[in-house]
Amino acid sequence: MRDYIKEIADKLMLGNAPVILYGAGSDSARLIAEMKSRYSVLPTCICDRDKSKQGKQLSGVDVLSLEDAISAHPNALFFVASRTYGYQIIGELTERENISSANIINFEPVEKRLSCVELERSLRVSTSALYFCCFQFGQNQSPIIEFGGDYDKAPQEFTKYRNELINNINSGFPTPCDGCPHLVEDYFPARRNIKLIAHGSGGICNFNCIYCTFDAKNIYPPPPQSQNAIDFIKIIDAFESYGLLSDNYSIDVGAGEVTISPRREELYKLLEKSECCIFTNASVYDEKLAHLLKKCNAILDVSLDSGTRETFRVIKGVDLFGRVCKNLMRYNQEKPGCLVLKYILLPGFNDNVNDIDGFLKLCDDVEVRMIQISTDIYSTSPMSDHAKNMLCYLADKIKEKGFLCSVVSNVARRVLSERD
Repeated sequence: MRDYIKEIADKLMLGNAPVILYGAGSDSARLIAEMKSRYSVLPTCICDRDKSKQGKQLSGVDVLSLEDAISAHPNALFFVASRTYGYQIIGELTERENISSANIINFEPVEKRLSCVELERSLRVSTSALYFCCFQFGQNQSPIIEFGGDYDKAPQEFTKYRNELINNINSGFPTPCDGCPHLVEDYFPARRNIKLIAHGSGGICNFNCIYCTFDAKNIYPPPPQSQNAIDFIKIIDAFESYGLLSDNYSIDVGAGEVTISPRREELYKLLEKSECCIFTNASVYDEKLAHLLKKCNAILDVSLDSGTRETFRVIKGVDLFGRVCKNLMRYNQEKPGCLVLKYILLPGFNDNVNDIDGFLKLCDDVEVRMIQISTDIYSTSPMSDHAKNMLCYLADKIKEKGFLCSVVSNVARRVLSERD
């Protein structure tokens, strides 16, 4: 894999040009942590279009608007630090701001079309199939490729189906994605590769979250694994051999609870070699996971969704609020690349001041760098006025306390933008 951290550090240490990270999120936090630990350098600044982040700091680095960053550093090099919006940012910089592609360290050609970021960047792996997303917003079931057992053929079949799907979407032919709100006309890569590999369903979990749709929920101890189940590590090797992986792909581990997986040590070893985001419920403190966080500056993402013991028990299906809080403190002592706490607003459960205030107090105590706000992405019910008000209350309190915030659901973004 291409060592972008070294490239950025070399440019900064040699004084060739200022380096600006675009994107004040968990990806920038992880990059900064690794730059500090490996080379003791920091980027010149960070820029972001989100006005709520401008004027703050992320990991000790100033966050500016794009216009202010360009004005202060007209000859700067950019590094696009966003796994989700990277293509759109490259399009914005080159097409709208006339930034030369030579000034974007991780530039790749983009073009405009109707698509979605998951179709363009993601490989999600379940026990029996390969797929692109975990949404069911289309008129049909989200598109999948059933695995036939041949690891050599899997990359070809995946690529063929993905290309046909995107071409049909843009030609107006019926597809499983019809009706999905994530389809947008925007900048996407001219050459499609895989930037995100996600360890999908088929894991095991000791929680029973009320909003979870994965087959891992409430399965512990683990059942015997089918001999025909997809080997996550072998499928990555197959796609890498086929030349489909980006030069800086990342791995998400999240379906099920990784700290109780029988194959966790294999997964940890794999994660040492790439950028990674580990989704955990933090019910178990795993020394080997803590070591991994310290070694590779991973993103640790925990969806807490509550600020009181009782609400946590109802939403998560287990009475482990105190243990989770304690483990979050311990994990953060290992200085991961970025500890992210998430609050999924669930009407009738946690849309109240007590839970929101309790959640934010914990964020203070743990000293998190990033808070994520979301709604239940699988729910099609309209939000009540009360739920909308509580979402705005949460966003306002996060801003008031000075936390950096990322809104990760379209519904939440729409509610907050309509309010503003």
